[in-house]
Amino acid sequence: MKSDTIFLDKVKSFFAKFFFTTSIRLSVFEKLASFMASGIPIIDVLRILEREYSATDNVTDPRPFVMRQWIKEMDEKGVPFSVAIDGWVPPSERMLINSGEESGDIEDAFNNCIETTKASKEMKGTIIGKLTYPVILICLLFGVIAFFSLKIVPILTQVSPPSSWPSVSQDLYTVSEFTTRNWHIVLASIVGLIVGISKSMVLLTGPLRGLLDKIPPYSMYRSFQSSVLIMSLASMMRSGVPIQDALSKIGDASNKYMKNEIGKVLKRMESGMDEGSAFKTPFFDEETKVDIAVYSETDNIAVHMDAVGKTAIKNGVSSISKIAEIAKILSFFAVAVYICWAYYSFFMVVQSVGKAASGV
Repeated sequence: MKSDTIFLDKVKSFFAKFFFTTSIRLSVFEKLASFMASGIPIIDVLRILEREYSATDNVTDPRPFVMRQWIKEMDEKGVPFSVAIDGWVPPSERMLINSGEESGDIEDAFNNCIETTKASKEMKGTIIGKLTYPVILICLLFGVIAFFSLKIVPILTQVSPPSSWPSVSQDLYTVSEFTTRNWHIVLASIVGLIVGISKSMVLLTGPLRGLLDKIPPYSMYRSFQSSVLIMSLASMMRSGVPIQDALSKIGDASNKYMKNEIGKVLKRMESGMDEGSAFKTPFFDEETKVDIAVYSETDNIAVHMDAVGKTAIKNGVSSISKIAEIAKILSFFAVAVYICWAYYSFFMVVQSVGKAASGV
């Protein structure tokens, strides 16, 4: 019976994490910040929220279960809130909340966390929105290739042997044959390429990564991560965390690629460089480097990092939008070229068959 209960709890936890989306999480954080501004301790806020969410009797709402898990961790183990939410929120958000706990201003930490996460969500939304059209065009291209390979070319081979086709039409036949016979290899290669690129984005470092960061999709990932890094850094510095400590904490909660890029900045600072010089690495866009260099000349750079973070987000969105626009044009061009070539090849076969039938 005990094993059944443990298994059931794991199933509930899995589904709760799946439905505990970014939007829901942010709404919970906003309520926590609002209640705590009124002087209510966080554990009491969690109990109130758990009671009210449970009263709705909405079986698809993950919040009652999540609140119970957080309360259980804090009550039974005596851990702070940032530890209780481990596994339920991204490490970057936990880090921001933990900084607020350490500085004694967790309410402000919630607000910083909400602002940073919303900025990150906005950038992700921009990336998805801008890349949707190119992805649709690429899918259309594969669909057109499949249509000609499976429907049109087989009909043409029944009318006339491919060996008698014009050379341009024979190329279409070759593509059709390759697609028909090796579609599973092509599909596996595409999936493998997507998985490989996704993994390499978070793991690959070194000289090769420096070259890849100049081309999409790596350049888009770099723009996104560098912008969010500056925003997270600004949030932590608002909580009173020194810039080097903030970078170290962000690095500890980051993937291998980000940890490596943050490490470069920290090494430059440890060697005696000021903030303006330390951030002059290829990871950051030129405007961000200029902003940090200018504000590093002031008495307190922490006061200005929020403005730098917002500008970095705007620059990141602009950079990603430009790359996505180029991808859209190239995708449209590829589809148009293939369709024109395929129909021209089809016309040449039909013309060839007509001439043969008329004896010309």
